Amino acid sequence: MICLAHSKSNLKIEMAEGKISVLVIENPTVMRELLQELEEQQQGNSSEIVLSIDYEPVSISKNLLLINDPLNIDCNDRKILTKLYQSIVDEEKAQYHLEKDNFDKAYLEYLREICLLSPLPLIYDERLNVGELLKSAHVMIDHTTGSYVENLWNFIKVMSDLFHIKVFAFVNLKSFLSKQELDLLYMQCFYEQKQLLLIESHDTPSRTDEIKYIIDADGCMIYY
Repeated sequence: MICLAHSKSNLKIEMAEGKISVLVIENPTVMRELLQELEEQQQGNSSEIVLSIDYEPVSISKNLLLINDPLNIDCNDRKILTKLYQSIVDEEKAQYHLEKDNFDKAYLEYLREICLLSPLPLIYDERLNVGELLKSAHVMIDHTTGSYVENLWNFIKVMSDLFHIKVFAFVNLKSFLSKQELDLLYMQCFYEQKQLLLIESHDTPSRTDEIKYIIDADGCMIYY
């Protein structure tokens, strides 16, 4: 059980498997203040919002990702690629001892040969860094061929696999998705057990696969 609560209000969102949590905030001031508090938590600062997993409080910055701009998600920003390269380096060290030795020898031999092509006295670093090799080869996550929903799902999977994010909080995501696209995204999240929290500024027709919470224009909490 994952729960997001505000300690100074009656807001308590319980996220269940097989359901998408939707928080509709019709009051602009409340919307702004809640997002500001979540941003503070993303930066590692304290606020009145508490995230708990199985009734134990956990760090929001490590377990919840707030996406304010769903149109500009990037699977290949510097933070993601740095984490990706490190995860590959860790796996390479654990699994490819002999292959790495053979590659190092072939690499150094080739490096010596091509340096002899210059009449100048050359020196070079004989230490081969796999992370730098990945970077120089421009290894990145392929997200150029899919639809918007497929790329959105890839982003969720990337952040879940690399950073172990438990909750993906999207702001006004429904404004950019058709019903069919929303169906597809929900189905993928249910199948892979990824938890979405949709924070919306306007209400939309209710769905049986959603749990809806509404803070109306007067700041009153309504549960569906």
